Amino acid sequence: MTTNEWLTLVAIIVGPVSAVCITLWIERRRQVRDRRLYVTRMLLMTRHLPADPQYNAAINLIPVEFNDQPKVIAAWRTYHERAHQRVEAAQQADHDKRLSAAQSGLIFEILRSAGLTNISEGDIQTQAYVSDGFIKRDNLYLGSLQALVDIAATMEKQRQLTQRIVEALPPRPPTPPQVPDERQ
Repeated sequence: MTTNEWLTLVAIIVGPVSAVCITLWIERRRQVRDRRLYVTRMLLMTRHLPADPQYNAAINLIPVEFNDQPKVIAAWRTYHERAHQRVEAAQQADHDKRLSAAQSGLIFEILRSAGLTNISEGDIQTQAYVSDGFIKRDNLYLGSLQALVDIAATMEKQRQLTQRIVEALPPRPPTPPQVPDERQ
């Protein structure tokens, strides 16, 4: 076989294999980017609603989806530590500011790692939109949940009071047995 024939044979074998490898590599990178953008979207959508299940899911996915991004992981650790700090009522406002700053820093690092650099950290902190109707609905829902707790507590008190009343009643005299009427 000549050199040209060998090169043709190698090209026939190596060409498709390398094309498949390149396609798989590109597809993997696209999937990683899509998952990271999904987490980013969830964080941006719910950043002013930390009780939202999507927000909690996004926060918990960060170590999985951004594990090769040291700045993101460092910002996640800072946010995580501040979110779990318990403070006195007098320091709550200061703690909330530090937590909000840590949250903005985390989202900013995530945006940077995804290549989205046209949003500043200040924009992240101040430019979220939540409609008044949504806030009213959410507060109504939270109020209804609290009302369920109050209703349950009231029902328990009612049960206890009823039990005390029943226990305080004098015992009933036994009822005499009834004689059947044979006239029928």
